[in-house]
Amino acid sequence: MMRCGMYELVVDLRGEIIGVGSGAAALFRLPPDQIVGRPVTRFLRGPAMTASYGTAAAVTIKAHGRGNTQGTALRALEDERIHITLLPTSSTAVAAPAAPRLRTIERLVDEVVRDVQNPLTGIMGFSALAQLAPTPHRRRYYLDQVATQAQRCRRLLQSLDASVRAVTPYPSTTDLAEQASLTVSTARLQLEGHGISVELSLPKGPVWVETDPKLLGDALVCFIHRGTLGLRKEYTARDVLVQVLDPPGGAPRLTLELSGCDSPNNALRERFSLEPTASVSSLSDVEFLAACDTLREQGCTLRIAASDDGEMVRVVVELPRAGSAPRTVDQTRTPVPLDILAIDDDAMMGELYQELLGVSGHTVTSCRTLLAAREALRTQRFDAVIADFFLSDGTFSELWAEAADQHPELTDRVVLITGDRSHAQVREWLQRGRTPVLPKPFTTQSLLSQITLLTA
Repeated sequence: MMRCGMYELVVDLRGEIIGVGSGAAALFRLPPDQIVGRPVTRFLRGPAMTASYGTAAAVTIKAHGRGNTQGTALRALEDERIHITLLPTSSTAVAAPAAPRLRTIERLVDEVVRDVQNPLTGIMGFSALAQLAPTPHRRRYYLDQVATQAQRCRRLLQSLDASVRAVTPYPSTTDLAEQASLTVSTARLQLEGHGISVELSLPKGPVWVETDPKLLGDALVCFIHRGTLGLRKEYTARDVLVQVLDPPGGAPRLTLELSGCDSPNNALRERFSLEPTASVSSLSDVEFLAACDTLREQGCTLRIAASDDGEMVRVVVELPRAGSAPRTVDQTRTPVPLDILAIDDDAMMGELYQELLGVSGHTVTSCRTLLAAREALRTQRFDAVIADFFLSDGTFSELWAEAADQHPELTDRVVLITGDRSHAQVREWLQRGRTPVLPKPFTTQSLLSQITLLTA
């Protein structure tokens, strides 16, 4: 009998169980030797047994001499074996030791969060296409796709009753001045409605830094809200000054000065204390500490200081300077039609690439497996490749290790798509060169801009 994890089954390609963990055996209420060699369908039924590999879905667990137990299952293909990880959700399920069970839960949550990125991308993409539809019938089709992908998101999130995970920062070359301006503009209307004034001071030109623009903007909003509205009834600072500084020879800086406190002296200073507390008292505290941690993860230096009377707080964020400004794209130029190979094992994503890029005049050949992509590269000529990194039968790096020598003209014309930016294999691939990367979920404009860069 093959050894496997506590809540894991190993099944051969004929559908017979060749390994069972003690936790899974306890769910079936049978000793392992009475499970091995029997069809997996004797014990498991439901959507999880036909879902794509790497997709968590609902499963019905059949127990010997007892009723059924509902749970979640995740299938993974390894060589000629299928590994099935079970997570029971019924209160009658057999309890597992805390540590192994926690790792199982983390793994399943991670899979759901990764898989939900495809339908989120579809919602954004087909929504944009609905605005460009040439006929009412076509517009209806795009809107139906939006509804379908929304339902897909709901099913994924309901499968675990959990959907939140920390986002790995994805640094890119960002104009700090532009990002600060967008963030302040978004927050200003709400703040001024409460009698809070917001001022913004920017340098004359762009300030290029390496950072994740969304996470930087979220952190800036968190700091402003914490010092003004927060999530509490009382207000503190009434004046907010945001400055972007670009000192010659020094690190670019984003500063916030919050003042005009109308609460007792130390109220504002206490709100910006970075001292860890024994227990988190409010959601505001969670958001604030997460924002500080996020900035540090992006290589930023964070300093917070308060005046002696506590009525003014100054936040200084120093960001890593970008090595060079990004390439500029002439948006007025007519795009050069390209023959593009799109590789993604999600059928919806393949259709989305064809629809979105077809609007710009490009021709897209969509493949769902490495095998199909190899055949397409052997028989057709392409100007660019868009590829998801993780596919049902391998990774894109495996394909490119074979195809790069035969297609050197495509070496600088690959756009990598991934929903798992922190994975070791993805990081290793990105360290090899400057392959453009689109993290899922991505917008229509992000995709079209990457393709336009290939024609520039």
